[in-house]
Amino acid sequence: LPYAYLEVAFPSIKLSGCPVRMMAMTMLSASVIFAMGFKRLFRGGTRKPWLIALLLVILCFEYLPKAQTTTKIAIPEYVKVLKELPNHKGVIDMVSDFYVTMYYQTIHEKPMALGYISRRTRMTEERRKQILQLVNDRQFALLYLRYNFRYLISDDEFIKPSDKVPIKVVFDDGNVKIYDLGATWE
Repeated sequence: LPYAYLEVAFPSIKLSGCPVRMMAMTMLSASVIFAMGFKRLFRGGTRKPWLIALLLVILCFEYLPKAQTTTKIAIPEYVKVLKELPNHKGVIDMVSDFYVTMYYQTIHEKPMALGYISRRTRMTEERRKQILQLVNDRQFALLYLRYNFRYLISDDEFIKPSDKVPIKVVFDDGNVKIYDLGATWE
């Protein structure tokens, strides 16, 4: 029974605000109503076998599982390389948005910064700004030694050769680079 029809029949249900909360009661009520109707249908013998057959066909289609949409998400090469890199210290991904970054973390399985947080507290927001400021100021020793970040992922133009920062490039595909922040300070 679609919830929208139930709201039309019983307007007070709209007060619940979130239909999922009432779904158990909706299913229970629909089951009781269906059982009463089914009992009444069978009460005088099989006078209406076509109605019973129609009802069973409708129920079969009602309970067929909905086809799940599947999409193949292409995994960038740098995520595959990051998975193979040693050490499970932190990663700072400056290339991907934070939703995709969280998905990539399930692949490379390394701790990361700047990902999606459902509720940002003042302290986490301050820490996020500190990390971004250290990255922008090229303070890679602090990122490695104090904050325990080992890898920085950035686009090709983030660190130029003229910056003369003492960090090692472990992956470069022309668009994305992975820098090893700890190679110099170990």
